[in-house]
Amino acid sequence: RPINLDERLQHEAQVADRQSATMTERALNTATRGINSLRSPWFSRYLKTFTKRVIWDGLPFHLLAGLGLGAVATYFSFNMELGSVSVEGEGVVEVSRFVLPTFFEQMLSGFGVVMYRALIPLFTCICLAARAGTAVTAYLSEMRDEGKRQWDAMESFGVPPAWFFIPQLLIVFSIGAAILSYFAFWAASLGSLLVAMATNPLCTFYTWRDTYWANLKPSVMVWFEGSSLFLVKTMSAGVCIALISAYYGTRKRKSSLDTMTNLSRANVLSVLITLAVFFVLLVIESGV
Repeated sequence: RPINLDERLQHEAQVADRQSATMTERALNTATRGINSLRSPWFSRYLKTFTKRVIWDGLPFHLLAGLGLGAVATYFSFNMELGSVSVEGEGVVEVSRFVLPTFFEQMLSGFGVVMYRALIPLFTCICLAARAGTAVTAYLSEMRDEGKRQWDAMESFGVPPAWFFIPQLLIVFSIGAAILSYFAFWAASLGSLLVAMATNPLCTFYTWRDTYWANLKPSVMVWFEGSSLFLVKTMSAGVCIALISAYYGTRKRKSSLDTMTNLSRANVLSVLITLAVFFVLLVIESGV
């Protein structure tokens, strides 16, 4: 006999309930296997591998980049041309001749805050996305190669690949972004000191020391005011970079062109998300 509307709706509801129960069971089984895989020796091995490649191998690069950025930013901030004005009896006089001697200490103290809270962590996280994020995306994409079938091999042994790699990446990128930003700031501070003393006769080491750190309010010279949001910004950006790199690295690919596409998309998206995270948090910070 034909099925009436009520019977059809009841049947569809039963099918939906069965599918929901099956999906829930599969999700729980996957989560259980994923949690069990965290106890595997391979978890610690890949954690060490990612830590080495992201943090330790990247530390010299970020130190040099921070040193260069601090030097360049200081030079152009305190040696920029502000134009000229006509002064009676003196002729045409450069504005910087009045501004720099008068407001040098105030400018330098504000410069230290900008370097610590915005410029250096943002620059470091963008470099982290470009260097380590791209490398991780390529590494995972290579494992996803259908010819090598490494991904299928892990699944056949009951190891969910996403669960296996994402926790390590989240740990390494979040902590690594904070560590690399912190040390890059110290390198940038050294670059700022060297350039300020070399190019400005008003600046001595003691002047720089007493003004550059003034608004940062250091505590035992290792913890600065605003460090909590510094950690939030850098670690949030690190988490976003890790997730984006894992997503594009674990996508199926059929050719090397797909790999290049995934790498470029992961790189661009990581940079854009990092900029968005910093913009939102800096706006929040400015209103605190």
